[in-house]
Amino acid sequence: MNPNGSSQNCSRCGQRVPKAIQDRWHSCSHCGLELGRDHHAAINIKYRAVGHPVLFASAGRSPQAQETSFSR
Repeated sequence: MNPNGSSQNCSRCGQRVPKAIQDRWHSCSHCGLELGRDHHAAINIKYRAVGHPVLFASAGRSPQAQETSFSR
């Protein structure tokens, strides 16, 4: 699994939050999530591995489609 870009999308809402490499904090203006960049990237990598639905938000899918695409 390629970790490139794993800190660029919010792990809570999927909104793109661009960061320069020196930016060490994730702060989403869309949903208010605040985390250290490395912690945030680790969450996104874990979500990618299990197919977490928040990753579909950046692909333009609706919240309903996100919920139905996730099997518990």
